[in-house]
Amino acid sequence: MGGAIITVDLDTEVIRARLNRLAEVVSDLTPLMDQIGMSMVASTQNRFETSTAPDGSKWLDSPSDQPLLRDGHLQDSITYEAKSDRVDVGSNMIYAAVHQFGAIIKPKNAKALCFQAGEGMVVVKQVEVPARPYLGMDDDDEQAIDQITEEFLSYALEG
Repeated sequence: MGGAIITVDLDTEVIRARLNRLAEVVSDLTPLMDQIGMSMVASTQNRFETSTAPDGSKWLDSPSDQPLLRDGHLQDSITYEAKSDRVDVGSNMIYAAVHQFGAIIKPKNAKALCFQAGEGMVVVKQVEVPARPYLGMDDDDEQAIDQITEEFLSYALEG
């Protein structure tokens, strides 16, 4: 090679050690998914307080001032399961999907549904429960996940 040359000598042992540590840490991302899961549970529970879907829309009105908060069981049931390649966030409550996606409830063994609403009894052929999505990601969730991931990788590189 003609002209001017500069040789850069690096301490490749330090670089190799950091890369090996990074490879070791990212071989099982369960700890990262655990942190993301905790963040998503907090965000999801906050949606109950604001009656807001992940897309920013307000939940449809209900007899309560704050839909889905009558007894707090659904909100309190939000949990996560961290795995090495993903995190699942949701609820195991039997009615969780009804509120997430909406539903039409009809009687199984009778001609009508009968239930108490306010101080009186209501008899109807069916009830339509509007969707009130509480599970999902918004822009703030994506930013939080990016920050959690950056901190996780920084820790992995720094040791």
